[in-house]
Amino acid sequence: MNAAVRDILGHQGYDAFVGGGPVKAGLPSAAYTSQEFFDLEMRTVFSSGWTFVGYAHELAGPGDIVPTRAGAAPLILVRDRSGNLQAFHNICRHRGCQLVTEPAKKKKAIVCPYHAWSYDLNGSLRRASNFGGDQIHTAEGFEPGDHGLMPVRTAVWHDWVFVNLDGHAPDFDSYIEPIAKQVAHIDLDDMVPIISMDSGYVNANWKFVCENYIEPYHVPIAHPETAAGQPLRDHYMVNDGHMVGCAIDVEEPAGDKAKTDRSVFLDFNAQYLLCFPNFLFFLYYGATTQVIAMLNTPLAPDRNHQRRVVYQPKDAPITDAEKEEWRQLNADVVREDWDMLELLQEGRNSPAMTNSGGVFSPVWEASERAFQELILNAVEKGK
Repeated sequence: MNAAVRDILGHQGYDAFVGGGPVKAGLPSAAYTSQEFFDLEMRTVFSSGWTFVGYAHELAGPGDIVPTRAGAAPLILVRDRSGNLQAFHNICRHRGCQLVTEPAKKKKAIVCPYHAWSYDLNGSLRRASNFGGDQIHTAEGFEPGDHGLMPVRTAVWHDWVFVNLDGHAPDFDSYIEPIAKQVAHIDLDDMVPIISMDSGYVNANWKFVCENYIEPYHVPIAHPETAAGQPLRDHYMVNDGHMVGCAIDVEEPAGDKAKTDRSVFLDFNAQYLLCFPNFLFFLYYGATTQVIAMLNTPLAPDRNHQRRVVYQPKDAPITDAEKEEWRQLNADVVREDWDMLELLQEGRNSPAMTNSGGVFSPVWEASERAFQELILNAVEKGK
């Protein structure tokens, strides 16, 4: 037990969470509302391990740059002149000004908007503009080689970019192995992005967002039409260390759309997987196998930004109308989920929840409980 973490979460709520019994309690409300706990997560959960931060296809050629975040740290992803994808802290080494705020293409250099210090695509300092005087770009005792951009440990798995801020996480292959085993039957190298969606901001804690997608308990209630073809009874839990989630093998596919008037809805086998902490990876086994990789970026205890990209085999046919139907279905499901997530967030402000994290179904919410145990282990270890 870590006394400092117990103090933040409240002794009664903390003790209930770690206590025994067949029905498990959830993390107490402070884990979702406290700025102190959120800051702790940023320093531990999103620093000591691997964090999903972006999509490689968005950096197609040299000079392509995408700003992103890992926890509280602003970063940039850069495709250098050799075609390598690197990550750097998104700060100028002069005064710490943020360098890049919007994606850019085919840039020759990275230039600070404040004092025009410029960096090569490999992070080296090209020129400290006027640092030593008018049109004098050096100064006595100043070594340009000591002031390049600060690199971040980076790994790319197919189209998905991960970083490790503190540089001490286990090797990436061991991190990604649990999810790689789950999808070994799919040729991910054959998958291409067909839809990219910025789902925007939800006024809810990032954990609520992740937890929502790895439990099926809410599906028939929150998604009575959009997921009418995925009955609760056909779902089951998935747990492999730091990868948790749920899946469904539909016993009676609702191909006749008997349960809904919608032309497109979820009525096929699927897997909803989370590689801790924030890599949400969904597989849909319809007429064509499709993949969704979802990026959730925590911004505050009650604020999260989400993007998602849909993939399918490069030779699989899909019309523009079918893409739009799939995009709309995703948007509808997101809205239904977010309505509930924002109600959850509001509920955690109730004094009735001060020392309570609620309780989990041992059948339908085991993955949520496992995810929360990973959270607590990470913050206690890092504290």
